[in-house]
Amino acid sequence: MTHSNQNHTKKASSIFAVAVILYAIIATYIYKNSQVNLMDYTTPVILWTVGIILTCAIVQRYFEKFVAFIDMDFSFGKQIISNSAIQELPIEKSVTEELPICKEIPIIEETPIVEEPTANKNTALHTFVDNYEERLAEVEQEKAAKQKEILNAIHEYTTFVMAEYFTKEDLAVLHKNIEYLAHGQTDLYKPIRSKSDNPIKSIDIRHYAWNIGERLNLKLENRAMFIHILFPHELKDATLDYLAKNLRTQDNCKIPLDIPKNGDYHFNCMMKEQE
Repeated sequence: MTHSNQNHTKKASSIFAVAVILYAIIATYIYKNSQVNLMDYTTPVILWTVGIILTCAIVQRYFEKFVAFIDMDFSFGKQIISNSAIQELPIEKSVTEELPICKEIPIIEETPIVEEPTANKNTALHTFVDNYEERLAEVEQEKAAKQKEILNAIHEYTTFVMAEYFTKEDLAVLHKNIEYLAHGQTDLYKPIRSKSDNPIKSIDIRHYAWNIGERLNLKLENRAMFIHILFPHELKDATLDYLAKNLRTQDNCKIPLDIPKNGDYHFNCMMKEQE
């Protein structure tokens, strides 16, 4: 008998003892006060109950022996294997015998990628920039050639529009001043004066400065300074600020504004003359 069964038995015995004691107390009390003997009424009930309990216990005991004797199956569809049957079962083959033998799959080894040494990489990269200095020299040569073409166009334009206003000597000085202007040598500027019998107007000088400055991509202030120093007599009443703000003033003139088309440095008047 397990420990839990012993506890249940003790509890049942305690309850039964308490019940018997209570029954005896109640029966004694009723008999003394009412002269009623409960034994006459309860004895048959007690005996009948005890008899039923004993009968059930005896029937259960013999029924278990009977069932074990005839080996009846009360599994209700569940498979129950006895100990003897378990011992008689044949030993199954090992799992390794039943499993099919897998064929070995050949492993294709990847060809390792051999990296070039760092020194070789650096050498290869270095070859891409070997012509760096040569390319810079080519770019500078291209810029210089383009600048020369622009200056040639300006010189031709200067002679074309200024010859009637200046002597040959003053026109030569003007050409030198154009070179100084293109190279930023403002301290070398030399003033000139137009012919007294055919003086050049302020608006024509301003248009001329704007036209050549646009080809050289100069600031308005630099263009204004150029003509302010070169033509002090013709522009004696004009300030640098006034000249810078009025280079493109539209008025009656002989030298019109010559706006380059799409970045072209050629002068429209010169192209019409060639046609």
